[in-house]
Amino acid sequence: MAPAFEKVLVGIQEGVATVTINNPQQKNALDHDLHAELQQAFGYLRDEEEAKVVVLTGAGDNFCTGGNLVKMQAIANSVVGRQRMKWTQRLVEGISGLEKPVIAMIRGIALGAGMSLALAADVSIAAEDARLMCSFSKIGLVPDWGQFYLLPSRVGLARAKWLMLTGAELSGAEAVRLGLIALAVPGQRLEQEAYGLARSLAQGPCQAYAMIKAALNCWPSNFQAMLEMEAAMQGIAFCSQDHAAARQAFIDSKKHGTKRA
Repeated sequence: MAPAFEKVLVGIQEGVATVTINNPQQKNALDHDLHAELQQAFGYLRDEEEAKVVVLTGAGDNFCTGGNLVKMQAIANSVVGRQRMKWTQRLVEGISGLEKPVIAMIRGIALGAGMSLALAADVSIAAEDARLMCSFSKIGLVPDWGQFYLLPSRVGLARAKWLMLTGAELSGAEAVRLGLIALAVPGQRLEQEAYGLARSLAQGPCQAYAMIKAALNCWPSNFQAMLEMEAAMQGIAFCSQDHAAARQAFIDSKKHGTKRA
């Protein structure tokens, strides 16, 4: 049974785990306790075999508005500030390093660290009218939770600089055009699209997904290093039960003259 939290909801159905940031009264703003519960939730899902895919979303009308400025304590000095950041970074490390696909389902607002959560996910699907913003500079901060790496890798250096310096707001549709997220759909279709993808992935080769994530998390790397990683991972995949079953299904379909999609 999934653990119970105060500000995070966790449920598993048909191999798909849903993690919901449950602080709708404050537009799912993140405070210390919520950080801790999210870290615990993804730690639990790391070892939960029933969960094959994770959908990360927010309760109510918004995904996440980033840090709760009202509850942010004054940082005494830069050493304390760095320690605080190293602790909070464990969340995006847990999402990125989870050996299972993570889908961010975004409605409403995804600002600051909320956008970082979307970037840390493997696939982000948003409502067309969602609002995404790298808003750190508007409150005198620099981007965090991996945005210095994740945002340029999605949109390129020039656009990342523009988004970070200006705090420009993007709709879901605009975010797709820039390459920041994978897909934007009408709001009424958001859950259908996100959970349709999640259920499809949950039926797929989990070991291969884990290796794909691990390899892409090393990008950018030099070409030879990627070739070495590719060879090692494919050697493992060649011997997997998933590949054996798919190969046998293909052979059987050829033998019986059936077509496969």
